[in-house]
Amino acid sequence: MTKNGGEKTFTLFLQTRFRQLLVPYVCFFIIILVVSLLQKPDFDYITTIYNGPPPAIWFLLDLFIVEILFWIVNRINSNTYFHIINIFIVLFIGRWFEISNISFPYCLSSIPVCYVFYGLGFLSRQFDFITSYQDIDRKKTFVYAITQLFIVMLYVIITKNHTDLMFNHIELRGYITAFLGTSGIVGLSVIIQSESNKMGRLLRWIGQNSISFIGLNCLLIGICDIIIKPYMPSFSVYKGIQFIITISVCALFALFANRYIPFMVGKIYK
Repeated sequence: MTKNGGEKTFTLFLQTRFRQLLVPYVCFFIIILVVSLLQKPDFDYITTIYNGPPPAIWFLLDLFIVEILFWIVNRINSNTYFHIINIFIVLFIGRWFEISNISFPYCLSSIPVCYVFYGLGFLSRQFDFITSYQDIDRKKTFVYAITQLFIVMLYVIITKNHTDLMFNHIELRGYITAFLGTSGIVGLSVIIQSESNKMGRLLRWIGQNSISFIGLNCLLIGICDIIIKPYMPSFSVYKGIQFIITISVCALFALFANRYIPFMVGKIYK
């Protein structure tokens, strides 16, 4: 490919990721700030603007930067072993950030963590059960997936470990556990898609609209805590009602946004 062709490819990639990640990031950031200010007149929005958005959407900016970096690295050398070496180097940098207590505004110190997981996800595409789920051994895949999720459950119960990806606070065993959990979920989703076309379409739709679910989830939980929680007879009843409200509103918003305001969920006008 010529140099000009490469530049055009990168420009197109940059524009696409900007629309899919940064535009929703800014939109939800503004909405959360406005709602937070209306809920609490003394809300410290100046500090929030400097430090970054509240939980849920913080990773969109990191993902944008990571995808750009990974695209450049992959253009330099697409060899699998080269990527593995890079992942270990970035893992070391992330660990150095944590030990040295290095942090940046907008959760940018978590870029090494995001790069490691993105790189592992990129390399995992080479496995057949992810790229071609029609011919998988369903029984083995199911056993592997359940085993991986069971290990993660035991790890969380026994260690009571709290992993804060926003600030790069993650140990090496946390990387391993998170990757096992992700692989387990992917395995189960692959089985569902191979067994049920309707459930497969539902999972793909949820994945394609994950930004709207993630962006609104914490916002809706905060609103429910203020408006509904004080009137609930018990915590379990409240959490059930909260779950129904958040899922319903997020789903309705995803349907509305895809049709009328696609830029809010990372879609591009055609």
